[in-house]
Amino acid sequence: MLELMKKAFQPIVAEPYTNRNSTVGIVKKHLERKEYIHIIYLDLIQFEQVEQSYGEQYAYEFLNSFTGIINREIKKLLPDTSKLISTHNLWGDDFILLIATKNRIPEEELCKVRTSLDANITQVFSSNLPSYFKDYKGIHVGYTTISPPAKHVEKQFYKALKEAYKIAKRECYNPPQKIMEEFHHILKNKTLESVFQPILSLDSGENYGWEALTRGPQSSFFHSPNDLFPFAERVNSLFALETASRELSIQKIGWMKPNQKLFINVDPSVIKDSQFHQGVTRTMLKKYNLSPQQIVFELTERTAIQNFKTFRKTIEHYRSQGYLIAVDDAGAGYSSLQTIAEIKPDFIKLDMSIIRGIDKDPVKKALLETFVTFSQKINCQLIAEGIETDRELAVVTKLGVHLGQGYYIGKPTFPKELPSKLCIQAIQGLAKRPKVAQWYDRGMVARDLVSYVPAIQEGSIIEEVAELFENQSELQGIVVLDKDSKPSGFLLRQNLYKTLIARYGVALYYRKPIEEIMDTRPLSVQAETPIELVANLAMKRDAQRLYDFIIVMDRDNYLGIITVQNLLESLTQLKIEQARYANPLTGLAGNIIIEKEIEQCIILKQNHRVILYIDVDFFKAYNDTYGFEQGDRFLLLISRILKHVMKGEDNIFIGHVGGDDFVIICPFHKAEKYSKRIIRIYQRLLRYYYNLQEWECQAIIATDRLGRSCVYPLSSLSIAGVLLNRRFADVISVGERAAFLKKEVKKICGNAYLIEGQNISY
Repeated sequence: MLELMKKAFQPIVAEPYTNRNSTVGIVKKHLERKEYIHIIYLDLIQFEQVEQSYGEQYAYEFLNSFTGIINREIKKLLPDTSKLISTHNLWGDDFILLIATKNRIPEEELCKVRTSLDANITQVFSSNLPSYFKDYKGIHVGYTTISPPAKHVEKQFYKALKEAYKIAKRECYNPPQKIMEEFHHILKNKTLESVFQPILSLDSGENYGWEALTRGPQSSFFHSPNDLFPFAERVNSLFALETASRELSIQKIGWMKPNQKLFINVDPSVIKDSQFHQGVTRTMLKKYNLSPQQIVFELTERTAIQNFKTFRKTIEHYRSQGYLIAVDDAGAGYSSLQTIAEIKPDFIKLDMSIIRGIDKDPVKKALLETFVTFSQKINCQLIAEGIETDRELAVVTKLGVHLGQGYYIGKPTFPKELPSKLCIQAIQGLAKRPKVAQWYDRGMVARDLVSYVPAIQEGSIIEEVAELFENQSELQGIVVLDKDSKPSGFLLRQNLYKTLIARYGVALYYRKPIEEIMDTRPLSVQAETPIELVANLAMKRDAQRLYDFIIVMDRDNYLGIITVQNLLESLTQLKIEQARYANPLTGLAGNIIIEKEIEQCIILKQNHRVILYIDVDFFKAYNDTYGFEQGDRFLLLISRILKHVMKGEDNIFIGHVGGDDFVIICPFHKAEKYSKRIIRIYQRLLRYYYNLQEWECQAIIATDRLGRSCVYPLSSLSIAGVLLNRRFADVISVGERAAFLKKEVKKICGNAYLIEGQNISY
């Protein structure tokens, strides 16, 4: 893990504090320039435990990595006019940062830098250190300022260093009085601000709820939550702040539908507080006509949970009242697998670091797929945080994430707002084909792979298109629509830049319409086109067009595009899933897939469909006489017949239940035709699977289940067709109806079929 840290944060080795004259000389030089020197003192709390546990060499490398982290984090927080002039490792785990500025940084700003630096470094460490650093206690931070002119510089420096040291080591946090007064004023007068960010159902496109976020007053030192909450924790006022925040959120959210949720951030140290148990939240909810069932406590975990046994009892207390529980930032910080395993949350919020750029990162996709499977097994809903692009939205939706949140869906606002219409339309487009079938579907279609890219009208100027690419770095191409809003072409980023960087390219084309350089021969397919056919069409293109977009249409409406990479990945995954759930002998869909397919027919009320159950009569006698190997050949014959009859047919499903039982799901008006063809081909080929004597006798001698010799007819087919015009409740009720029909058709000697609503034929 340390090697991983070193790659993520290339160490910047601090200068050892061995030459005090050199350091004093640096300070003197800047003071003589009439610059202010600000000293920030850092101390890793109880770091000696790390050295004792993991060794001196490990601790040394750890400190080098820590130096790189503090150098990067401090630069993010300092004013642009300031300069980090040096970083020193005083002794062991103590560091000083020397910062020079033309103007003095106010004490309030230094306090803010201190608070933010503490929070940021803690966040970086908690996100990147392995689990055995769970005893990491954070850092002490102190600060002070040396003002020009340079008088007795050595005395000035050591006096300032001592002051920063005292502030850092002080157990009780004593911020500037002005800041403390401002904080108490905010709490007393409840001048906090609440904003609400929408959370969207990625299954239906409906608004699932909102997350309440708290800010300090607009012009306040505490406007940012990154300053507000760490400060409250330092001055032991976190409970008071979260109580005020929670009440404000409940008050400001306004009316919600009964099934919508309000996600409220709660620190574990607060939720287990005895005052929190006293029904304060329930009283607030009652006051504003909300119920506990609408509230989700989102564990922010700014601090680690120390005692899971006690904390779990606390969580169960709230669950019993109807509240739901979410774990925030899964995949980062303290939100470890242990937390999820112990708490068993109703929601897992995936950290935005997993979602950011997931459309380009196969490792993140694989990680998300694992989370999706995991959530299904523990009956928990996943929320993808930090969705900022249409591609990220498409990926998390297709991988099966339940809920989404991020700036692309909607920014935090007050009053609360609904997700963007563009986002809802994209989700509804992806959701038109039920997800429950996608993972095993034998006929995945183009709609399942659609990614949305912006479309522009013919006549748009190339300059506008170039600006669009410049502003959206992840955008690789655009689609061009004609006056009837039908695709007339597309333009890839690389082709645009190739044109513009050519000699006189900008001069010749920059003010020309897009038609001058767009590709006017796009491959366009309908949304319900099977992806196998889409792949064949894509691979038949010229070599230079092989990896161009494939445009997807929903009748006459532009739906989106498919990239060749996504197409090939999906085909590969489809084949893997089909093999995983197929019958090992015939390669046909197995029981799990069959059940899911029937469930789909019931859910979608496909009343025009028929389920044909095909049973081989007297197969046991054949298998006992000719042996298992020949019996398997016989079953393969049946599967080949079914495939042959259904070849080229649309909207067909073939499955192998197991043994001598097979299933076909097909349209009602074709069921009889298929049954006749299956029986006719079976009758023609059957003679090649019996020896001459038994074929001429049309009988076979075999032992029954009691060991007695019996004469059996040759194997025949019984086909029972269940018409789905009934209101079947589930797969079991369909199976019961099929068993009844099979019993009826088996009363007929020889090959026969019985389809509900039609006559018996044989």
